[in-house]
Amino acid sequence: MILTLLMAHMLISVVLIGAVSHQAFSLWRPTAASGRNIVTNFRAVRGSVYTNAIAILYVLTTIGGAIVYPAYVLDAKKPLTDMSLNLAIGAFEVKEHFAIIGLAIIPAYVAYWRKAADDQDLFTRKVLTVMVAGFVWWNFMVGHILTDLRGIF
Repeated sequence: MILTLLMAHMLISVVLIGAVSHQAFSLWRPTAASGRNIVTNFRAVRGSVYTNAIAILYVLTTIGGAIVYPAYVLDAKKPLTDMSLNLAIGAFEVKEHFAIIGLAIIPAYVAYWRKAADDQDLFTRKVLTVMVAGFVWWNFMVGHILTDLRGIF
C-alpha cells in the first residue's frame, strides 16, 4: 500500500515539475512559438493557464508526502542516521521546510497569477513563480536521490 502511495506521490510530482517549469520559463523568457526548436516551443506557452493545476498539484503532492512520511522515517531515515549520512538527512529536512513554505505561499501565488494582465505586479509574480518552481525542483531532486540512496544501501 505504501509503495503505491509513494508511486502516486512521485507521478504527481513529475506532472507538477513539468507544469511549473513551463510556467516559469514562459514568464521569465517569453517568446512566440516558432516551431524551430524545442526550447523556444517550451517557453511559448500561456503561463496563466497552468496556475490552478500547479496549485492543486502542489497541495496534492504535499499531502501525499505527508502520508508517506512515517514510512520514510521508519524505512529510510533510520538507516541513513545509522550510517551517519547527515547531508542526506539535512537535505530532507530542508525539503520538508520548503514544502511547507511553498504551501503557505500558494494562495499569494494564485492571487498574483489571477491578475496576470496587471504589469505592475509582474515582478512579484515572477518571484513567487521562481520560489514555487525552486521548491518543487529541490523537493523532487532530494526525494528522488534519497529514494535511490535507500535502494543502494
